[in-house]
Amino acid sequence: MKVKVSLLNFQDPVDYEECLKLQRELIDRVMSEEKVGFLLLLEHTPVLTLGKRAKRENILAPEEITKKRRHKGG
Repeated sequence: MKVKVSLLNFQDPVDYEECLKLQRELIDRVMSEEKVGFLLLLEHTPVLTLGKRAKRENILAPEEITKKRRHKGG
């Protein structure tokens, strides 16, 4: 079986949440169409990932950097 694969090559860094939304939309397309796939080549903008038990003192970056953008995943 041959599958058509579309290449999406991003030249600039992509926001993590925007890319996650795009990936979910592409999954919907893959599930609704036969023989279609996607390959995303990209770099995310900087992301800081913390575990549930992380504390502020575990973060080495200055607080002004982490205050720029905060997101609580769930």
